[in-house]
Amino acid sequence: MATLYVVATPIGNLEDLSPRAAQVLRRVPVVAAESVKRTRQLLAHLGAVGKRLISCREANRRRAALQVREVLDAGQDVALVSDAGTPGVSDPGGYLVRQLAGSGHRISPIPGPSALTAAVSVAGWAGAPFLFLGFLPAKPGPRRRLLARARDTGWPLVIFEAPHRLAATAAELAALMGERAVVMTRELTKLHEEVAYTTCRDLAASVKSQVTRGEITLLVAGGEPRQEAEGRELDRRLQEGLEAGGEPPSRLARRVAAELRLPRDEVYRRLLELKGEREQA
Repeated sequence: MATLYVVATPIGNLEDLSPRAAQVLRRVPVVAAESVKRTRQLLAHLGAVGKRLISCREANRRRAALQVREVLDAGQDVALVSDAGTPGVSDPGGYLVRQLAGSGHRISPIPGPSALTAAVSVAGWAGAPFLFLGFLPAKPGPRRRLLARARDTGWPLVIFEAPHRLAATAAELAALMGERAVVMTRELTKLHEEVAYTTCRDLAASVKSQVTRGEITLLVAGGEPRQEAEGRELDRRLQEGLEAGGEPPSRLARRVAAELRLPRDEVYRRLLELKGEREQA
């Protein structure tokens, strides 16, 4: 049975390539690569020249999947590699694996470097859960909507970003998340590696007028989930209304529901609950 090996390659430092990954890349006759040029350089470093390379980019991923399947059907093993790091994490490799899953061929991961896990390891988080967003949409509207939805979960976020879009993304983070802590990692494992601990607002101010180079991973600390924040604000306003007096319960509920854009029936039920708690106290 032919095997598709999903091979993690260095995100910068070539010394991070595992001996097992090097062995597989030397042995397989065909390599499916997101960047043919970069993969040729890696194979030359390993002394593994002369292999057939199949281009597997976002633009040609369907054709690449068909070509890889033909090779596997012919009984030859294939190694799948991305530009850098682990294939299938924000690159076209995920599509290729999905197309070949259940095809009868073996799919085997060769683990190793990953910008995602490398960045999380220096964030200082307590652990899961966190929300991985990968590369954000390039257009401002979809990008802002995605970040707003992610913010409302309250979970920590991991974002991949290109240098020419960092300023725009940092500005969105500042507007939506303010003083949440953020770790910016850049050029991990490379000569000019940078790990900066800051806040969303300070990051936006610092990169606004700078030219940033290299691939970037942003790690944004968690915050209060939107439902919990809304519930806390609802209780505060209702308690203030009850303490002030002067408004019938129905009018108080209607006013607060309009201010917070919440269903009136839901606000009225919570008002009765708070009123009952006050009377029992």
